[in-house]
Amino acid sequence: MKTAFIAGIWLARFNSQDELENYVDRVYPDDGDDPYCRFASDAGLGYFDHDFLEVAYAETSAELLKNMDKLSFAANYKDQLLARLDKINYDNKNSIILLSGRKDNESGPGGVNDKLFDLVPVINDKDHLQFVGLFRFDL
Repeated sequence: MKTAFIAGIWLARFNSQDELENYVDRVYPDDGDDPYCRFASDAGLGYFDHDFLEVAYAETSAELLKNMDKLSFAANYKDQLLARLDKINYDNKNSIILLSGRKDNESGPGGVNDKLFDLVPVINDKDHLQFVGLFRFDL
């Protein structure tokens, strides 16, 4: 049986690897409230499993594409991603954020970050964050 996978990709602009990692990290408030993630809020995601989140930082947008091959399962969506990048302007971005998910059963529950399959991307006015796309593949 094949498993359906999905890769959600955003491009971003940060001044350092630490700044990028702080942006995607969960913050646990002292008052016992639910954890908060700035990336999740900006992207309209709500809760997601951070174990399936990857980031890659580069000094410039030109170096950004070099990091793409380091992402999980990149060979399965690389051509689609490159085609999408040809259609958008990302000159001011230097970071990649990948959130992956899987469905263990197409017709029922089970999986990780499986809400990505039904995600309606938030188009926001955040200058530092740009949604690229959702790329589905089966393994």
